[in-house]
Amino acid sequence: MPTAAISTPTTPNRRHRPGTARAALSYPAFRILFAGSALSSVGTWMQNFTLPAYLDDRTGSATLVGLLVFMQLGPLMLLSLPAGVLADRVDRTKLVITMQAVMLVTSVLLAIQIAVHAPLWTLFVSQLVVGSANALNAPAFSASLPMLVDRADLPGAVSLNSAMVNGSRVMGPALAALLAMIGLSTAQLFLVNSATFLFLIVPLLFVALPHVAGDHPERDPDALRDHRQGPDDHDERRDTGRAEAAVVVVLLARHRLLLAAPHDSRAGEERIRSRYDNSGDLTSVARAVRCRFRTP
Repeated sequence: MPTAAISTPTTPNRRHRPGTARAALSYPAFRILFAGSALSSVGTWMQNFTLPAYLDDRTGSATLVGLLVFMQLGPLMLLSLPAGVLADRVDRTKLVITMQAVMLVTSVLLAIQIAVHAPLWTLFVSQLVVGSANALNAPAFSASLPMLVDRADLPGAVSLNSAMVNGSRVMGPALAALLAMIGLSTAQLFLVNSATFLFLIVPLLFVALPHVAGDHPERDPDALRDHRQGPDDHDERRDTGRAEAAVVVVLLARHRLLLAAPHDSRAGEERIRSRYDNSGDLTSVARAVRCRFRTP
C-alpha cells in the first residue's frame, strides 16, 4: 500500500466557528474520507434494500427474508466486541481496506448469483460474509473518522457522521428504485453497489486512519504483576464495579415494584412516588454507593 500522504489532523481552520460542520470539513483528511464513506454507504443501503426485496419476490417467504436480514445484522451483535479489540491492535487502514475489498468481491458474487438464479443457500452464505466483514470494519472506521479532526471540532464531525448514516438509509433505497425505473436489473444494482466501495478504498490508499496500536507497558508480564499488587487501580475498579452492580439492583427493584403496583390504584402510585422521590437520581445513588464501598 502506498505511503499515506495525509495522516493526522492539520492546524484547524479558524475561518469557521469551532465545533461546527464547516470546521470539521476544513480538514482535508476528514473531508475526503467523509465523502467517500457517504457514497459507499448509499450503495450499501441500496443493496440492503434490494436483496430482501429480491428474495421476497423469488420465494414469498417472510421467514426467509427475516433470516437473510439476520445474516446481515447478526454478526454486528456477535463480532462488535472482538472487532473493537482488533481495531486497537492492528493497522486500522489495512483492516478497513481489507474488509471493504471483501464486501466488494462478495457484492460482485451476489450479482452473479442473482443473474443465474443460484441456489438460495449461496445467497445466505454471501450475505453472512458481507455482514461479518461489515462487523469487523465498523468499529475501526467509526472510531477513526472523528479522530481526523481536533478536539474542538469533534461535535461537527460527529454530527456529520450521524447525518451521513441516517441520510444514506433514505438515499440508498431511493436510488435503487430510481435505477430500477430506468431499466437496471437486480444483478446490475449489485454491480453498482460493488463499484461504490471504491469511493472509500481508493482514498484510504492515500489517507491513513489514526493508528492507536503501540507499546503498552502494562501488558508486560512483570509490569502486570506489579500492577496487580498495587492497591490503587485495583480498588478503583472494584469500587466502580460495586457501584454499577448497586445501580443495576436499584433499577431491577424499581422495575419489579412498578410491575407489581396496581396501575388502576392511585394509592399504589403514591406509594411508588413517596418511595423514590426522596432517593434522588441514579447518579446520586451511584455516587453514594461508591463512597460506601471505597476502601479507606
